[in-house]
Amino acid sequence: KYCNVDDVKVCAAANVCDRTDTPASSTRYTSNGAFTTASTPYDNLSNILTSMVGLLWYAQGEWRMKPAYWTEPALTLEENDLRGSITVNTRHSRRDNYNTVKGTFRGSESNWQVTDYPEVTNSAFLSADNNQESSIDLTLPFTDNSVEARRIANVSLERNRQQLTLTASFGMRAFQLQVGDNVQINNTRFGWTDQEFDITTWPLCLTDQWQLTGPTTLQELP
Repeated sequence: KYCNVDDVKVCAAANVCDRTDTPASSTRYTSNGAFTTASTPYDNLSNILTSMVGLLWYAQGEWRMKPAYWTEPALTLEENDLRGSITVNTRHSRRDNYNTVKGTFRGSESNWQVTDYPEVTNSAFLSADNNQESSIDLTLPFTDNSVEARRIANVSLERNRQQLTLTASFGMRAFQLQVGDNVQINNTRFGWTDQEFDITTWPLCLTDQWQLTGPTTLQELP
């Protein structure tokens, strides 16, 4: 089935991936690998997206994508933008929490054999967990060098430790936003002043009073 692609978003994502403003002065993200039709399209896309710690979503009739990269806030939402209460989760379960990332990649450094990249850990996170190592295995089938592998692992680790998420319904002014946008939230009760969040879900709903709202889920940015 033919699907439209948001060329502007895709080009912007490609430009971010091509940037070399990294500590190693290397390309930020590259995708190097192969797949067969024996795997499902979902699995193939998920594997490719690991190479840029990226998001892929379908909205307004078009496919859009975004790599892991900080962007300027698209909008600041105030308390008068709310159309209901805010649900805040400050922590996820211990089972989903980790302080170390390990995994494999394949490239010229290993003669194109699957091998481990150097693990990534954070001493502050480890200390907060009473020095008990908790790790995940992050396989990177479309990353071919250890520098990018460690960069991706570090982004994944930082994202995991940002445990503050909120769900709230906003009014019409928020309709200019979409998944992947960085927004600022001001809220006196929670003590937030220009607190930055990333939009992870953005459905459209109709309330009992026939009012359009967006019950958005947002996650705190590292």
